[in-house]
Amino acid sequence: MIEQGVEIAMEILTKDDTPYNRRMFVKNYYSFIEGVLHFFRQGVLSEATLRGLTSAEMAVLKEETYSVAGHDKVQTKFKPLKFDDSFRLSIRYYFNSSNVDYGDAGWMAMRRGQEIRNRITHPKLASQMTVTDEELETVKTAKKWAHNLIENLFQERSREMREKIREIEEKRQLSQEESRKMRGLLEGITKRQIKYPSVIHAGSVGSEQGVDIVIEDYIYLDGKKIPQIRPDEFVPSEVIFPVRLTFETEPGAVPYRQDT
Repeated sequence: MIEQGVEIAMEILTKDDTPYNRRMFVKNYYSFIEGVLHFFRQGVLSEATLRGLTSAEMAVLKEETYSVAGHDKVQTKFKPLKFDDSFRLSIRYYFNSSNVDYGDAGWMAMRRGQEIRNRITHPKLASQMTVTDEELETVKTAKKWAHNLIENLFQERSREMREKIREIEEKRQLSQEESRKMRGLLEGITKRQIKYPSVIHAGSVGSEQGVDIVIEDYIYLDGKKIPQIRPDEFVPSEVIFPVRLTFETEPGAVPYRQDT
């Protein structure tokens, strides 16, 4: 609704450029942008635990400060952020981005427009209520800059989220496929019908009796070796005693074993 107010004020100003309509446009726009920043901060605070915010960060984003009343009562006081701090902190925490260029003309126009808004809202002289042509262009420049900035940050955030979802989905699919192969492998060894990789170590395996089947073909998933089964060989029929399946890992690492 506030955004609609800005567009209506802009439309009215375009049709009827009067001092009053100029003031309404400037006031509506900065009310809108302050509302957007407040929305961003509330979004961050709703995820405070997930984001690992400190008590100090939460207090600043809530625009709160604390003091002791009397001797033993702690009270909370509202401490509004300055516009510059409100804008920068809200953008940084909501989008988790510190790559905004605050040295360009757009940001300078945003700050100057805020000063114009404050002046016409709390004028000391009648002349201070006038929004000049130059000042009106400054506010329009600020509006365009902020719109492009926030739109680009939303697009960047959307791309990052899509990429994370894609990575999670790929890992999930790989994990499901490898789990299926491992279940089939163990089931086949139990039934002595499984096709298996080529290396069999028979004989003594320490204090236990059995056969070690060493899997030597792998794929890599998250930096870990996952055993692959070759379909061209199978367990000899004479293997009728307990089988220990050994998944070889990096040299010196403890192998993962599954006894059947």
